[in-house]
Amino acid sequence: MIRVARPSTKLMIVDENEQVAKKLERTPVAGKFYGNRTEMISAPVDLVPAGMQEIKVRDVCNGDLYCLTFRKPQAEGAHRREPALTQRPTWHSTPALQGFGVI
Repeated sequence: MIRVARPSTKLMIVDENEQVAKKLERTPVAGKFYGNRTEMISAPVDLVPAGMQEIKVRDVCNGDLYCLTFRKPQAEGAHRREPALTQRPTWHSTPALQGFGVI
């Protein structure tokens, strides 16, 4: 996700936390998944790559979920790139299609 994000992009990861897992481990279906945990569920802040900026964690949905946000840094010396095409060519302006009776 970070590799393909543009510089200065804010990324967000939201998932359930330990509070929800404790509720779900008592249910028949989800209990099979949540019942065998060896570690508590928490926001994976330690897995955010070094150099990310504005790292924040907060609880959402009445504490049932965590929301981890961070920003990919702007590359050193990078300038904002403008799109290669500001306007896409239209079909009728394509000379190759004239021979096929499309125009």
